[in-house]
Amino acid sequence: MNSGFTIGQLAKKTGLPQHTLRYYENAGLLLDITRRSNGRRVYSDGDLDRALLLTKLRASGMSVAEVRRFVELLSSTDIDPATRRETLTGYREQITERIHRLEEALAAVIELEEAQE
Repeated sequence: MNSGFTIGQLAKKTGLPQHTLRYYENAGLLLDITRRSNGRRVYSDGDLDRALLLTKLRASGMSVAEVRRFVELLSSTDIDPATRRETLTGYREQITERIHRLEEALAAVIELEEAQE
């Protein structure tokens, strides 16, 4: 266990700009960030894991609003396991469909590229 990351260190580890990390905290996507007595943020290993997950979700094409719902789903104690699993399955299916559309687009570009030879 480490003693915590500064925002600069977390930015480097995640590839996210510092302003994005601050935005994620203000938007409720990074929760309960510890602060030192001087007010500076201290990020934990758990915060790093959450930031990396957020990066992956955003890269999958999810909007910030969708990511927020996803975070709420994972954080809520009021959601029963069956509903949580059903929602996660829905997200998986959405991502799978996006991948399929991207593969089709890639095939079209490759076909056009090969036609140029």
